[in-house]
Amino acid sequence: MAIQKAQDRITQVTQDEAALRAYEIREKAILDWNSAVGYHTRETAKETTKEIARKLKALNVSIEQITESTGLTENQVNEL
Repeated sequence: MAIQKAQDRITQVTQDEAALRAYEIREKAILDWNSAVGYHTRETAKETTKEIARKLKALNVSIEQITESTGLTENQVNEL
């Protein structure tokens, strides 16, 4: 019964151009939001990793240990 109601609603929405356009705009907004949040989360994680590597480097931890711990390359660590 619920599946039939959902299918009926989809049919109704797709036949109404204004409703379909509103749906598409909403879906695009949701995708854009999720993409932006994901991007900022990844950038924050990268900066946090670099900050940890800086601190380890300041404590004279070996470059090899820093690369193993953070996943950064040797060149990335040396640039910090």
